[in-house]
Amino acid sequence: DKLPVMGRVWEPETVAKNASTSLYGNIISIDESPKKEGLIYVGTDDGLIQITENSGETWTKYSSFPGIPANTYNSDVLASLHNENVVYTTFDNHKNGDFKPYVLKSSDKGKTWVSISSNLPENGAAYTIVEDHINPNLLFLGTEYGLYTSIDGGAKWLRLKTGLPTIPIKDIDVQRRENDLALATFGRGFYILDDYTPLRTITEEITAKEAHIFPIKDALLYREDESFGRRSMGENFFRSENLPMGAVFTYYIKDTYQTRKDIRKKAEKDEKEKYANSPYPTFEELRAEDNEPASYLIFEITDAQKNVVRRLTSGVSKGINRINWDCRYPDTSPINKGTNTNKNSGIIILPGDYFVSIYKVVDGVTTQVVEPTKFVCKSLNNSTLPAKDPIASLSFQQNTMELNRKFQAANLYLSDLKSRNELIQKSYLNSAANNVNILNKTYEINKLIENINIKFNGNSTIGRLSANQTPCVRDRIDHALYSFIESFSDATETAKTTINVAKEIFESATTELETVNSQINDLVKELDKAKAPAIPGLTPNMK
Repeated sequence: DKLPVMGRVWEPETVAKNASTSLYGNIISIDESPKKEGLIYVGTDDGLIQITENSGETWTKYSSFPGIPANTYNSDVLASLHNENVVYTTFDNHKNGDFKPYVLKSSDKGKTWVSISSNLPENGAAYTIVEDHINPNLLFLGTEYGLYTSIDGGAKWLRLKTGLPTIPIKDIDVQRRENDLALATFGRGFYILDDYTPLRTITEEITAKEAHIFPIKDALLYREDESFGRRSMGENFFRSENLPMGAVFTYYIKDTYQTRKDIRKKAEKDEKEKYANSPYPTFEELRAEDNEPASYLIFEITDAQKNVVRRLTSGVSKGINRINWDCRYPDTSPINKGTNTNKNSGIIILPGDYFVSIYKVVDGVTTQVVEPTKFVCKSLNNSTLPAKDPIASLSFQQNTMELNRKFQAANLYLSDLKSRNELIQKSYLNSAANNVNILNKTYEINKLIENINIKFNGNSTIGRLSANQTPCVRDRIDHALYSFIESFSDATETAKTTINVAKEIFESATTELETVNSQINDLVKELDKAKAPAIPGLTPNMK
């Protein structure tokens, strides 16, 4: 009742003076030392830390702390997990208009304290602190404006913000088995930093490197359940996304790679600060800037025999970053402008040892910046009918994917031939060519193309009427893919048979495809002789 509020002590009749507020003198935080039974620390909202070493029989009160205003709210107290003499505490004085982060450490069970606020921003009260259970120098701090970490016991703090908005972090806990950091925020839910173990290994030697890959956690191989989500469970059903399946690579990049334009703009800025003239680039230099390709990183994954298994790409971002590999081979589907090398995946790999290295691509030159780093992929062993011969099973899957790759390539080729044949018709009709056989031949080719298309993709007329027809190459390949793409079991005899049949039909159809291609090329030559308008794929006679 006698505390100054807004500069004065208020009378008893003041509106809502004691409403919606806690009584003064509450215990805010309490922690028992995991190294010594009965050593308990208590922090209160009136700026006290009380300590007992005999399970509460007697207490010692401390009310004065270096650099902390009297009666400042004690927001957290933490007994060290590694040393019974060490204890940490945070103070929050924002109710008095003081928003500084106050973080202290004692090495003598609270008798004396030193500040470890070091380089924390002046604006942003400290709410909670946690010590890593493996590395005593690794600390995490929750503040009004986000999460901070220190790898040197508080000598220097670094903000962790990737994926985390600027919000108050009110409480922190560590899931020790998975080494996950759990954050409770003020009004914005929970956030989880998965596997923060790379932070334990950061050294000055690592940060001096151009790039570095931190130790990689074992990757578990399993088939993801694609049915999760709301679906028929209604709009009120909530289910969070799972972690990305596979191997997570945590890596460090010392700095971004400067383009020619970046270098020029930096030089111009320096000259402006000196009030000097900026050197004007030549047109050749400006053109080189325009044509310079963007820099990026390649993560090359190989197996124990040094065979390339997958390549992932990423932009270049300074600092600590992460990229995920879903432990699958690359997809064999045709490439287009929208293809994403990181997301288009094929069949799952076998368990074993793998390696990942990093290459930088700068101005069109590819250079390795991190040597191969080993990691392990393990089976989750949750398959109902596991393959008796995993190597043979993988071989069948790879052969099927290769047939599918060839089929999709041939299908694109067929579509391209059909388009070229249509363009030949248009070119002839827009020319003064005096050879009607060219036009007649295009209609004959159309029939050949349609026959091949039926073998490849089925009869569209029968399909439109939903009538029965003999499975085409696409149907047979899709059936085999469906049988194993989400399974760890051996290939069925049905799948093996249908692939053999698909291969026979495909090889027969591709022979016909080459015949069509030859006939179209002959027609294109005839068009060129007749001086008809050019079409794509024409090798012009420039003489």
